[in-house]
Amino acid sequence: MAVGDVFLQSKRGNTDPFTQVRDVFSQADIVFANLEAPITTNNIAGIEKAFPLSISPENISFLKQANVSIVNLAHNHILDFGDNGALETFNHLEKARIPYIGAGHSISECMREVVFKIKNATVAFAGFYLGGLNLSTKKVCIAGTDEQLVMYRISELKRKYDFVVVSLHWGTENVFYPSPEQQVFARTCIDEGASVIIGHHPHRLQGIEKYKKGLIFYSLGNFNFMPCGVGLSPYPNLSCIADIELFEDKNISYNLTPIEINEDYWPVPITTGQDCFEFENHIFYISKPLQEGIDKWWWFGEIAKPYLVGNGKSFLIRIRRYGIKHLYQMIRWLSSRFVIKCYLGIVLRWLRMGKSIS
Repeated sequence: MAVGDVFLQSKRGNTDPFTQVRDVFSQADIVFANLEAPITTNNIAGIEKAFPLSISPENISFLKQANVSIVNLAHNHILDFGDNGALETFNHLEKARIPYIGAGHSISECMREVVFKIKNATVAFAGFYLGGLNLSTKKVCIAGTDEQLVMYRISELKRKYDFVVVSLHWGTENVFYPSPEQQVFARTCIDEGASVIIGHHPHRLQGIEKYKKGLIFYSLGNFNFMPCGVGLSPYPNLSCIADIELFEDKNISYNLTPIEINEDYWPVPITTGQDCFEFENHIFYISKPLQEGIDKWWWFGEIAKPYLVGNGKSFLIRIRRYGIKHLYQMIRWLSSRFVIKCYLGIVLRWLRMGKSIS
């Protein structure tokens, strides 16, 4: 089973956020989650961000109690509290005997796989951050900035193991669709030997694609997390548990358990018929564009508003908190090539909608 972002916190204080899903997890041989924050006692952020994240070390017990088998650390928050915050995270997970992927003390450590043997089959996990920036420091390495290296690593793992599960932290926040480049990259990962791709970072569920014998979850969204981008796009609290079954002939099937994240940040299974029907319709709707391939300018039109508004709000928080240098960064961002494409996407979407109405 696989889920998206978790940060082991609740609005009820120091309470277990996985109470409502433990029974579901108990049915799995392996449970994967993206651990979206460092585990540290440090309360001074090492990076000037709008939302630095951290987890209290005592909350790691929630992972153990929920039967979580493995977590990803290749993401944009692992260094929020500097090298020491990341190193502390490694130590806490190792003491709790919870394997992690995507980060480590060295290049070889961050690229290493974690392997499970289930019913004589080997299942290897590897995690990569594809955010466009090299976050690695002298003490901490984050896997994945070189796409060719990612491909080489996948092909290496395919030669050694029966199944290869690849965790990718990537994409645009608060949107329902991967970019055309993401779709090409994901399919290439399958061609190189990946069996399952588990995406996260957008804080929204994204479409699901069966490609050849592989399975691609472009984003599993949040799972135990605060609401993100409220008002930027619908369904900010919608999530799921992906129940993935691997077969001896290398075929793969899956089922989804619909989840709503409640006001306490707890994931709660959706059980009412109407809500389940709405969930299934939403997944179908956001997966449909993947069939013909994501069109570049259609994509910019779809993601422009949540991307521009969300990043604009983030810049304003940083300007108030850290000063004028973030205003200069915002001005450069507003005139960047990607943002200009967003402006064009908005115009083209407006023209497209006008034609459809007429």
